[in-house]
Amino acid sequence: METYAWLVLLFPLAGCVTVGLLYNRLPGRTAGVIGTLAIAAAFVCSILALVELEGLGEEERQQVFVAWDYAKTTGVDAQLSILIDPLSLMMMVVVTGVSTLIHLYSTAYMASDRGYARFFAYLNFFVFSMLVLVMAGNIIVLLLRWAGGGGT
Repeated sequence: METYAWLVLLFPLAGCVTVGLLYNRLPGRTAGVIGTLAIAAAFVCSILALVELEGLGEEERQQVFVAWDYAKTTGVDAQLSILIDPLSLMMMVVVTGVSTLIHLYSTAYMASDRGYARFFAYLNFFVFSMLVLVMAGNIIVLLLRWAGGGGT
């Protein structure tokens, strides 16, 4: 489940970076396809994590996964961590599922817009920000997300 949880965050971020860096080289609706596939992959991973969580016992349904420690001293244990429990997992499924549908609709709706690629880069970053908000394992990650995302 840890792998799926981190992939849910990684896919929208990777879609944002890919579209953001290659926006002027992507033909036609490719930026929309990349953005939509990234969010759809995150949706699939969130469903797989939900299925894995359902197989766990009641005591094991709240898990914290730590990527690294910011600072570890006496009385301070600041970590980059995500919390996976039934509520956060359900919100992950909702955020990625609805975002996939929004991306699908936007590929056609925004087709003639000048900022098509930029729109999908921003939209993927927005989904990434919402997922970090939902999955934040501690107040430090939550505040860093809030400051980095500008309160989106």
